[in-house]
Amino acid sequence: MTSTETQTLPASVPNLCLVSVPPPLLYTQPNNTLAPPDTSTQPATNSQLCPSKLSSTQPEEQAPQVVLLADSNGKFLDTNKLFPGKKVLSKRCSTTGQAMKLLKKETLKSPQYMVIHTGTNDLHSLRKNTAEAVRKMAEQASKEFPDTRIVISTLLPRTDTPPHVIHDINMEIRRGCAPLPNIHLALHPTVGTWDLYDGLHLH
Repeated sequence: MTSTETQTLPASVPNLCLVSVPPPLLYTQPNNTLAPPDTSTQPATNSQLCPSKLSSTQPEEQAPQVVLLADSNGKFLDTNKLFPGKKVLSKRCSTTGQAMKLLKKETLKSPQYMVIHTGTNDLHSLRKNTAEAVRKMAEQASKEFPDTRIVISTLLPRTDTPPHVIHDINMEIRRGCAPLPNIHLALHPTVGTWDLYDGLHLH
């Protein structure tokens, strides 16, 4: 062969993210034969060409608008009826101690509303100190979620506890929680033991 053919690429190639690369060069060996191009370097892959276009981010999960912390009396609550159109996060907390462990922003995010119904199961272990435990729980909720409207539910009646004991504890809860900012109380004056199907839980 008396001459070496050359090949050129257009100055720019549409729809590519990198500048065009010249083709492999042909070189002449001493015996005037053409050697094949060097293929030790592989062409760039699509991921190398357009890394910015191929990268994607996953959408973050929507934070709950309402958080419901409840003991076993919340087992059969229909959150769609209670909070229609709201994204609700419901968590079980049998005692005030369990509720305290959940009252963290990394767990509950920053909801608009929070309803806490617990404390009745503390009666046997804490007795009259249950009111103080509920107050401390409400205080932590108020500090951790200052921009959330928080509802603290007072204790429901139980057939294994005299009604006047629960009444007195609820009065203490009212006095203890009254000074706390963004805390509201839910009272249950019309609920009695006749509303309990097993003496402990609501119908």
